[in-house]
Amino acid sequence: MKYIRSNFFKSFIILASGSLIAQMVTALVSPAMTRLFTTTSIGEYTYVLSVVNLFYPIIALQYDYMIVTEKDEDNVFALLKLSFILLIISTILITIGYFVINFHQKKVGLITVILSIMMLSNGFVDIIGNYNNRYKQYSLISKTYMARSLAQNSLMLIAGYFKLGIMGLLLSQAIGSLVGLKKQSSLLMKERRKVLISSFSKMKEVLIKYRNQALYTTPAVFMGSFSYNALNIFIAQFYGNSILGLYSMSYRILGMPVNLVSNNLAKVFYEEAAREYESKGSFFNSYKKTLLLTIPLAIGMFIVLVFFAPQIFSFVFGKNWRVAGVISQILAPMFSAKIVTNTLNPSVAIVQKQGYNMLFQILSVIMFIFLVVFVITFKSKIYVFLILYSVVNTGLYVYMSIIYYKFSK
Repeated sequence: MKYIRSNFFKSFIILASGSLIAQMVTALVSPAMTRLFTTTSIGEYTYVLSVVNLFYPIIALQYDYMIVTEKDEDNVFALLKLSFILLIISTILITIGYFVINFHQKKVGLITVILSIMMLSNGFVDIIGNYNNRYKQYSLISKTYMARSLAQNSLMLIAGYFKLGIMGLLLSQAIGSLVGLKKQSSLLMKERRKVLISSFSKMKEVLIKYRNQALYTTPAVFMGSFSYNALNIFIAQFYGNSILGLYSMSYRILGMPVNLVSNNLAKVFYEEAAREYESKGSFFNSYKKTLLLTIPLAIGMFIVLVFFAPQIFSFVFGKNWRVAGVISQILAPMFSAKIVTNTLNPSVAIVQKQGYNMLFQILSVIMFIFLVVFVITFKSKIYVFLILYSVVNTGLYVYMSIIYYKFSK
């Protein structure tokens, strides 16, 4: 009962409630999505979206992440200004690069514009989200996330009804990502002048102070993003867009509990663990509480997927999507372990040992390349490839959770 009444648990519930509703909306809309769009269309959409997801998490070089724990208010405003500048510069460069590389593709101009909107809005949300997290505005974060998800899914249904195909799917994500930005940034807008007048010297100071974010965390995050998005690109090229559509639906559904638990609980864990580390020199109590929440959830998810995934996917999404359920069975160990590891990931930022994230991602990329070479050499079927991929990544997630435990002591 004492744990249930704790601020840690209450903060998690506030964040999780909005995410739960948002995930429920996505879950309810998904059966319609599989009937309004073909597996090939969803695969093409996933392929294009992978380009966005490859870069947007790193366009501010992870400096915005330090807004949460920075003690000096002037440094906070400098971090904000630096993050916004990096966001704009990175988006421009990535957009130009995409346009040049895909110049001869159909509708490249419109797709490029959509990509730039999505990267800017997603990057802005991340920066503002960290500022909200600093002041424990969990209710606001929760409500805007819910509104954003509702808008994106509603627009997706409209696009499907009018048979807009891949362009409809992309536009629904781009337009929907803008919902709630004004409300979420209301607190920061009151301090916008302090952000604008933040000096170059102050920005240089925080740039150097938190250089590990750019030198270690950013490459680690990029490699993590590369592992997933390169996987999508590989599946599309080697097995076809239809298989990618099935895989992406499996990943979409399995990602719901991971996002619900990890994304929200990680915010609360980071804030509380950082304060505990500051006062005690360790954050084992926060680590233990988080572990006690995530492990039962991970086990429950694993059991449901292993025994019932094909039947659930066939019933909910239609018989054509039963294969996605089989894929979910294969990926069950990896996603179950991911819930725990992703939640505890802020541990490296707390102890300023971002190099371990780099190590994890390097291992992940190396193993992915090895698996791709193996599959191409032996012309393995998709199930064989995914089994190997799941086993390797499950082991890596367990290894990192052990590392986080050592950091907490």
